[in-house]
Amino acid sequence: AIGGDTGGDQDNLGAQATGTNATAVGSDAVASNFGTTAIGNGAQASGDISTAVGSGSRAEGDQGTALGENSDASGFGSTALGAEADASGFASIAVGLTSAAAGASSVAVGVEAAATQTGAIAIGGDAFGEGGTGAQATGESAIALGASTNSTGRGSVAIGGDGNINGDGAQATADGAVALGADASALSDDSIAIGRTASTTSGGAIAIGHDAAAEGSAAVALGEGSSASGTFATSVGLASSATGDGASAFGAGADATGVTSLAAGFNSSASATGATAIGGNLGSEGGPGSQATAEGATAIGAEAIASGVSSFSGGVGA
Repeated sequence: AIGGDTGGDQDNLGAQATGTNATAVGSDAVASNFGTTAIGNGAQASGDISTAVGSGSRAEGDQGTALGENSDASGFGSTALGAEADASGFASIAVGLTSAAAGASSVAVGVEAAATQTGAIAIGGDAFGEGGTGAQATGESAIALGASTNSTGRGSVAIGGDGNINGDGAQATADGAVALGADASALSDDSIAIGRTASTTSGGAIAIGHDAAAEGSAAVALGEGSSASGTFATSVGLASSATGDGASAFGAGADATGVTSLAAGFNSSASATGATAIGGNLGSEGGPGSQATAEGATAIGAEAIASGVSSFSGGVGA
């Protein structure tokens, strides 16, 4: 034992190595169990074969390792590296300023990163220092990678940082949810959001593409700005939209608003129940494509229009 008493704790004791094969170095350092090592002002190693290095560091779990000012390794076989890092779970690892690994076999790496449940992994620090957080993996076996990412559901995955500097990175907040991309969000069970600001809000929904949104149950939106809000709806293409239940929209600007309607082609529109519009716009000015506006109506051909109930219109411009 090497080191005196700081005088601030009123115990008049300096460094103490009271365990077998223990080593204490520093003012008020304490190594109190078998094979312990405490180095630094007030460092404490109390778990068997534990190591505490740094002012105020604590290695309380057997075979624990705490390195850094006020770091704490209290779980069996845990490792805390960095100032105020806290590894309290069995075999957990916390690396980075104020990082925390509380779940068994959990891993937290980065400033303010936190992994709180069994098998959780959080990697990514607070990139901006204000308003943001480190990665947060709070669901069992959840994975959060990136600044301000948040993975709260069991088995959920959130990968992608905060693209808008608003404190929110990728968010996977339900069981089995997957969010990949800056600010992507998968908010319902087993939903998937891939792409910057892509989002899913109902179970089983899939959104792929920048700003794609799948809001209906089991809906699919594929393409930048695409939207599928109806139950079982499918939208594929730039800014395409399927709002009716069971509706399908294929092509840039295609719009299927009727229940079980189909719109296929650039700026095509199927706006009534069971309507079908197949064919795009002939020009390059963004005008309307084929249009089926009545129940059961079918329009096939570029700029074809079917406006009567169960009517049919076929041919270019028909």
